[in-house]
Order: sequence, then C-alpha cells, then structure tokens
Amino acid sequence: HTGPVTSVVTAQMKCKVFLKQQHAQWKSLGSAKLKLYQENPTNVKQLVVEADDKNKTILISTIVLTDGVERVGKTGVAIELSNNGMRSGVVYMLQLRNEQSAGGLFDSLLAGSDRSGR
Repeated sequence: HTGPVTSVVTAQMKCKVFLKQQHAQWKSLGSAKLKLYQENPTNVKQLVVEADDKNKTILISTIVLTDGVERVGKTGVAIELSNNGMRSGVVYMLQLRNEQSAGGLFDSLLAGSDRSGR
C-alpha cells in the first residue's frame, strides 16, 4: 500500500490497569484512560493507556497483535505488549466498567482481523 495512512480513534474509555506478575496474579496500576487508534487502510491498531493522574503518565503504548488479546472474566481484557511485531511476554489487563464496555473494546481490538466475529 502506497497511499496516505490515516489514524482514527475507534475507542476511548476509562479503565483500571493491572500488570500480570505470575500466573493469575495481577498488580494494580490504578485508574487510567485508554484510546484505541486504528490506521486506515492498513488496519494497524495502537493502544495507548495513560494514567488518570496529573502527570498523565503513559502506561501502555503498543501495536495490537490479534493473537495477544484475550477476555478475562466479565469486565477484563488482557493484552500482551508487542515488540517490533513480536509478542513480548508482558501482559496487562484492562478492567472496564461493565461487560458491554469490555466486549466492545475486545471487538474493536480484533475488528478486521482473522479472529473477529465479523
């Protein structure tokens, strides 16, 4: 593809962020705001999560790999960070306000991929 690439925000919501430590052990990193950017026409998605504090610290900024996204319980979405297109082994969980938000984010993360329901 050679034309211009545009980036749009496809999801924006508040969440709580957890870092996976050992198997099924999560460390809370507090409240945050997430934005999901989608590039057209490449369908590359970037997830940016910033702390909900005065510094607006960036907690996560990663290109989404469709095989690194999973639902966790009713309101969680786990995402494995990518490193130059490879899985890094670093996993965060985003906990959302309700099941609809979690489902919507999960669908957005996988939209247009071979794992999407559409």
